[in-house]
Amino acid sequence: MCRQTAITDSSSLRLRPANGVSVDGKEVGSLEIGAELALRDRVKWKYRGSAEIVLKGLTKGKHSITISSTDLDNETDKILLYQVSDGKTGPVDQVTYPASDMRLENGTTLTWDGNGNNGFANLNGGTVDVFAHAWEAGYQDVTVAYNASMGAQIALSINGQAARTITAPRNGLQTSTVRVAMSEGINRLELSGAAGILLKNVTTARAGDGDSVHVYQCFRQIVREGAGQPV
Repeated sequence: MCRQTAITDSSSLRLRPANGVSVDGKEVGSLEIGAELALRDRVKWKYRGSAEIVLKGLTKGKHSITISSTDLDNETDKILLYQVSDGKTGPVDQVTYPASDMRLENGTTLTWDGNGNNGFANLNGGTVDVFAHAWEAGYQDVTVAYNASMGAQIALSINGQAARTITAPRNGLQTSTVRVAMSEGINRLELSGAAGILLKNVTTARAGDGDSVHVYQCFRQIVREGAGQPV
């Protein structure tokens, strides 16, 4: 399998999945894919998995990325390329997930109204799921781009746990950023809200400055009856 891709800036890319990987004819590494048994009806009794590799030092322009498979009967579902920032030219590990790539649930639909909101997800009282990847456990800045009326609220949960509530500060197209803790690997971000809230995309970025260690010392005071000094 060979894929041609254009790089807009000299940088590194993260690639998911399959086995041997070459860039412009030069072997750069391999992907060892773990597998889990799928139980959904349409893929029942098949094994599914994914893997990642960092392609370092890609220069601006077009590159040919080749992925070689094993002798096994493998099927590749998709290949995802994410540009990686080292923090010098932008936030570390920043990835943007458009509404069209999200899982729409409970009445949420994509809108194509021709009013500048094409491809946005109208929450309609339902939810969207974003499966965001974190390379290591820690804090992430989650930026939500959306169109809503002032005061509209979007509830955000991480891996099934309520995390934050976003309140629109004004009318129209806007962004809001919240800082949340994520586990290493795939994290499920669920966003829910009322009809009329149009979700454009969700961007995650590593918030390294949020991982500083704070040490708190606790002291216990025992005051004996009749004594004026704590022990």
